[in-house]
Amino acid sequence: MNINSDIFDHKLKKSHQKLEELSQRVGQSNPPAEILKEGLEELSTALEEVHVLSEELTAQYGQTQVAQSILLKEHQQYVELFNLAPDGYIVTDPQGLIQQVNLVAAILFNRHQDFLIGKPFTMLVAETERQRLYSLLADLRQGHAQQNVFLYLKPHQEAPFYASFTIATVQDYQSQIVGFRWLFRDQTVQQRAATTLQESEQRYVNLAAAVPVGIFRVNVLGRFIYVNEHWCQISGLTPETTIETDWLQRIHPDDRQRFITEWTQATQQNQPFQLEFRFQQPDDNITWAYGQAMPEKDSTGTHLGYVGSITDITDLKQAQDFIKHSALYDPLTNLPNRTFLLEQLELSIKKFHRDQSYSYAVLFLDLDRFKVINDSLGHGVGDQLLIELAQQLKIHLRNIDLVTRLGGDEFVILLENVNDPVTIVQIVERILADYETPFMLHGHEIFIGLSVGIAIGSEDYHQAADLIHHADIAMYRAKTEARNSYQFFDEAMHAQSMNRLILEIDLRKALEQEEFILYYQPIFELKNRCLTGFEALVRWRHPTRGLIAPNNFISVAEEIGLIVPLGRWVLHNVCQQIVEWKHRFVQCVPLKISINLSAKDLSQGDLIQTIDNILTETGLDGNSIILEITETILIEDIDQTLEVLKQLASRNIQISIDDFGTGYSSLSYLHKLPVHTLKIDRSFVDQMQVDSGQYKVVNSILALSQQLGLTAIAEGIETDQQLQQLQQLGCQFGQGYLFSRPLTVADIETTFFIDDN
Repeated sequence: MNINSDIFDHKLKKSHQKLEELSQRVGQSNPPAEILKEGLEELSTALEEVHVLSEELTAQYGQTQVAQSILLKEHQQYVELFNLAPDGYIVTDPQGLIQQVNLVAAILFNRHQDFLIGKPFTMLVAETERQRLYSLLADLRQGHAQQNVFLYLKPHQEAPFYASFTIATVQDYQSQIVGFRWLFRDQTVQQRAATTLQESEQRYVNLAAAVPVGIFRVNVLGRFIYVNEHWCQISGLTPETTIETDWLQRIHPDDRQRFITEWTQATQQNQPFQLEFRFQQPDDNITWAYGQAMPEKDSTGTHLGYVGSITDITDLKQAQDFIKHSALYDPLTNLPNRTFLLEQLELSIKKFHRDQSYSYAVLFLDLDRFKVINDSLGHGVGDQLLIELAQQLKIHLRNIDLVTRLGGDEFVILLENVNDPVTIVQIVERILADYETPFMLHGHEIFIGLSVGIAIGSEDYHQAADLIHHADIAMYRAKTEARNSYQFFDEAMHAQSMNRLILEIDLRKALEQEEFILYYQPIFELKNRCLTGFEALVRWRHPTRGLIAPNNFISVAEEIGLIVPLGRWVLHNVCQQIVEWKHRFVQCVPLKISINLSAKDLSQGDLIQTIDNILTETGLDGNSIILEITETILIEDIDQTLEVLKQLASRNIQISIDDFGTGYSSLSYLHKLPVHTLKIDRSFVDQMQVDSGQYKVVNSILALSQQLGLTAIAEGIETDQQLQQLQQLGCQFGQGYLFSRPLTVADIETTFFIDDN
C-alpha cells in the first residue's frame, strides 16, 4: 500500500490538534472523569493511527528503496550499452551542446568523454562542414528527424573521417524538443571503397572510350546495354540504333548465319565466343572485325550476360590477302607461281586417278637467248618483255587452262581436258607462231623464241614435281635441237637426265679424289713447224667410264659451280709443270703454256690474288703462261673485264681470245684490251675452202690481227691443205691433229724434250 505524504501529514495534524484540545481541558482544575476518559481514548486512537501510518510509511520506504535499486541497475545497464554500442552516440541540447557521449564516439574523436560534455558539437565537425551543420540544427529544431546524413568529422590531432548520421529529436512529457540524439558510423573505408569503385568505373569508361577496339556489353537476353565509340565506328551504327534496332542486319550477308550460329552455341553453353566476320556499311564498304566475348557474372556466380570487344582487322586481312597473293603469285607478271602450280597439279593428278576420262598435260616454256636481251638492253627491258609474254600466253589458252611463271624466263602451262596429243600440238604451235613477230619495247625490235617441253599426265604420275621435271627435260631437249621448237617427254630423255645427274654426283667426287689429269696439245709456228708452246687441256679419268673429254663435263661443271675450283686446280698444276720442265729441260725455254679461263673464273673477285699466290708458291714468272678467254666473256661486263686484264698484263701474263669470230662482235673494244693473241675457231678452219664464207672470215681475222699487232693461232688443223691455206693467208701459229693430238706429260717429254741429265 502506497501512502500519500499529504494524507499522512493531514492525519498527523488532526491528531495533534485533538491532543492539544484535550490537554487544555485536562489542564483545567478538577476536570470531569468523562473528559479524561475521552481524552485518553482519543489519544490512544491517535497513537494507533500514527503507528499504522508509521508502518505504512516504513513499507512504502522499502518499496522506494527497491525501485531505486532497480532503476540504478537499469541505468547502469543503459550506460554500459550506451558505451558498448558499435556506433558513435551523442546527445545534445537544442543548441548543439553535448550532454552525453558514448565510448565509441569518444574514441573516434580521440577525446575523453568528460572533456566532451558541455562542448559544442560544431567543434567535432570539419570546418568545411560547419555551415551544413548549422542548417541541419535549424531543421532539427523544427522537428525534422534526419537519416543518411553524411559529414566529415575532425578528431583531435588526427585526420578527418567520413561518417553517416541518423538523428532523432528528444522531447519532454509536454512534447517540447529538449535535445537531439546523434547516432553515427565511420564510413571512411566504405566511402573510400565507393570512391575507388567510382574512379574505377570512370577509368573503365575512359579506357573503353580510348582503346582502339570496340567494347560492348549484352544482358542475358542478348540485348546490348553498352557500346563504346569505336564499336560504333567499326559497325557503322550509333549507340541508340545498336540498342534499339536489329544490328545483326549490318553483318555481311555471307557471314550473318555463321555469326548467329556461333553466338547461339556460345551463349547456350555459357562459353567464350570468338569469330572473324564482316560488317557491311551503308555505303557498301566492308569492314573486317574480330569479335570475342566472355560470360559476365556477379560475385555470387549469377550469369549477367556477356562483355566483349571487336577489333578492326581490315588492314590485317588485306595484309594476309597480300601475303597469300604474294605466296601464290609472281610479283612481276602477276601470274600464279610455282607453289600455286604444284597445288593445282596435285589436284589434277588426284582427279586423273579418280576419273580416267579426265586428261591433262604440262608445258614447260623457256625463252631462247633471254640472257642476251637482259645483258644488252638491261633488266628493265627484260622485265617488260616477261610481262608482255605472260599476257600474250593467255590469249592462246582456254579458261580452264593455267599459265604460271616459275621464275626467270621459265613458264609452265597446265592444260586440262586435252584428249589427244594433236590438240596439245595445235596449242603449242599457235604459241610458237605468235612469237615469230617481234616485240617492240622501248624503241627496240626484239625477236624471241620459245623452247617447249611437254609431259602428258598418265597413271605413272603421283607427284606434281615429277611432271614439271619431265617437262623440263623435254624442254632442254627442244632447246638443244632447234630454236623455237617443242619436244614431248619420253623415257629415253629421263634416262639421259639420270645419266646427267649421275655425272654431276661423280664430278663432285672427282675433284675431291683428284681424278683429273692434264693433257697438253703442242702449238707450232706454221712457217717452219717449230714448237712454240702448248695448250693445257683437262681430262677426267673416271673410275668406271674411262677417260672423259672436257666437252662432256665442262658445261656441267659450270652449271653446278665446280668450274672455279677446277680451273684453279688446272692453273696450279700447269704452273708446277712449267717449273719442273724448266729445271729439267733448259732447252725448252721459253715455251709458253695456254690455260683456259671460264666466265666464272674471270668474275671472281679474288682471281688476281689467287694467281699471285700460285706464281709466288711455284716461283714462276707471269710471262710463262697465256690465259685464254672466250670472246663472249669480253662483252658481258666490259669495264670489269678491262680492269682484270690490265692487272694481268701488269704481271706480264699474256691474254688470248679463244674461238674468235664465233661470239658477238667485240671489235669496238678490241683495241682497248691488253690482248696479245686471237685464236681462230676450228669451225672456220674445217670448212676453209677458197672463196667460201669461212675462208673469208679467217682472212678477215688474220687481217685484223695484223692491223692491231696481234698474233693469230688457228685451231683444228688436220690436213696439209688447211695448213697451206693458212700459210698463204699469213697465219703465224697453229695447232691440230696434223701436228699432234693432246699428249700426256710423259709423251711430251719423250717426243719433244731431251733430258739435260
